[in-house]
Amino acid sequence: MKRKYLWILLLVFVATGIGGRRRYRHTSSNLIAHYKMDDNAASATVVDSTGNHNGTFKDAAGDPNTDAHDATGKINGALDFDGTDDYVEVADHADFTPISTPFSISGWIRADSSLDAPLVSKGLRFPNGEWQFGPYDDDYLYFTIVDKDAGASISRNGNLSAFYDTLGWLHIVGTYDGGTSSSGIKIYVNSERIDKSSTPIGTFVAVDAGTGYAVWIGRDGGGYTDALIDDVKFFNKELTLREVRKLYRPGRRGRGRY
Repeated sequence: MKRKYLWILLLVFVATGIGGRRRYRHTSSNLIAHYKMDDNAASATVVDSTGNHNGTFKDAAGDPNTDAHDATGKINGALDFDGTDDYVEVADHADFTPISTPFSISGWIRADSSLDAPLVSKGLRFPNGEWQFGPYDDDYLYFTIVDKDAGASISRNGNLSAFYDTLGWLHIVGTYDGGTSSSGIKIYVNSERIDKSSTPIGTFVAVDAGTGYAVWIGRDGGGYTDALIDDVKFFNKELTLREVRKLYRPGRRGRGRY
């Protein structure tokens, strides 16, 4: 009889994920795209490990093949962006357009000189595009969601200077709850939430899906990022603090099982 009860307890342990292994598995279905940035080939392709949204490296004045931009990353390899004309372009897709739906972005960035261009964006800066996320002028990290039809946006930003004493790797995350208020946006650096201010413009209703903007890594139209970029991920959910921490410190499981 005791042995029977032990087997029952074991089955409960496995089914409920006691020990913390199951609680994160649901996010694997929420991963839109994952760019490990380990690409190092005579090709401009930047692989999306989910198999859905491969990107293309762009270098107007040089070699666009990834073996010309490969560098040591935070996690294995990274891609090096020169701040002049380097960026990765991913074709427009509804997966990257959060129309009243949750959305999150994460990635690692290490500045070569200064941080004054986004990690990622979808189109130009406000009043165009759909969203922009990344550092600005070394001092701020911002996440802006744009309603081009209404000429409006919601945004949050936080002070980045406390993390910028050295040109080391920074893990940055932006989350959006799908709503119409700036309070639905959160931003994190090295798993610490830093957003302190809201800067709405106009009356935001929803992201405009009809613009056809590509996703850019390392560019926002007029600005290009001078930095190493690694392990960029997009999610169709609002990541929790627990999940942000898991991305920042994935432990023995490498990049985290999302």
